[in-house]
Amino acid sequence: MNFLDLFKKFTSSTETMKISDEDIVVFLVGPSGSGKSWFISEVAKSDKIVVSKGQHPCTKKVQAFKCSFDSGPNSIVFVDTPSFHTEDDDINAEDKMKTWIKTRYTTKCKRVGVLYLHRIATDPAVDPKAIQRHLNTFANAFSGIAYVPQRLHVVATLDKDSDKIKDNVIELRKSRLQDQMKSLDGGRVKWRSSMYLHMFEGNPDTAWDAVQELLNSET
Repeated sequence: MNFLDLFKKFTSSTETMKISDEDIVVFLVGPSGSGKSWFISEVAKSDKIVVSKGQHPCTKKVQAFKCSFDSGPNSIVFVDTPSFHTEDDDINAEDKMKTWIKTRYTTKCKRVGVLYLHRIATDPAVDPKAIQRHLNTFANAFSGIAYVPQRLHVVATLDKDSDKIKDNVIELRKSRLQDQMKSLDGGRVKWRSSMYLHMFEGNPDTAWDAVQELLNSET
């Protein structure tokens, strides 16, 4: 199954409470402010998604949005996850993720993958274990419930507040991010990881291109 021209074939989206065995599922994982809700709002074109304007967590529950296509693939469900490591201890993100998996993710779906988002305004060198820590917590939420999705695509995001960062600094940070992504292979979960070479800056066609790379890597 090849995933091509998803941006052009997209017709509609709706919030969903259940995953079917014919669905393709993409989980969005990353720290607060990395752009998870922003990314989904662009692919799903939904005003039901609240997008954070800063580093404080906006996503405080798990939400799923099902996207449909004209003469295209199966429906793709994007799962917006709360940040697992945040200053807001009241969120209990891991517990909420476990509850969602138990009640919503109850059947084996057609295909599944993970997009890990990183805001390029944050130098990866500041917290070199951030990716590993977030993904380990994400994997723990599946423990004893369901198979952990291991196909991973890392996407750097650049918002309007970060547009003054020089190009050479951006390239250096992307390189550091890629190095951290490669080191995941030695972790507890054997992630099959890769990195999107462009950056998501709010364009839906770029977002869909990253999704296509993730899904086509499984074919």
